[in-house]
Amino acid sequence: MDYINDPLVGYISDRTRSRWERRRPFLLFGFLPYAILFAMLWWRPPFESHIWLAVYYGAVYALYDTAATIWIYGMIRPTAIRMAKIDMREVEKLVFTA
Repeated sequence: MDYINDPLVGYISDRTRSRWERRRPFLLFGFLPYAILFAMLWWRPPFESHIWLAVYYGAVYALYDTAATIWIYGMIRPTAIRMAKIDMREVEKLVFTA
């Protein structure tokens, strides 16, 4: 899923314009879907069929992965890097050579 949602979230995040700057709306409101989807991963729906359980958990995990990308990896990390005043060329070297 990350090969799809990482570039998409980056594109949306970089082009977001609001009165709260680019990433703050994601930080403020992104925790709610993240927390709900995390709880849904541990809840067992009352399905008898194993196929429907697999469909449910597959869909919830895909949404959870997207929410994690939006909230944790997409918004918190770039903001922390900017606040720490780390040179982005150094970050790119670390990320792309690892």
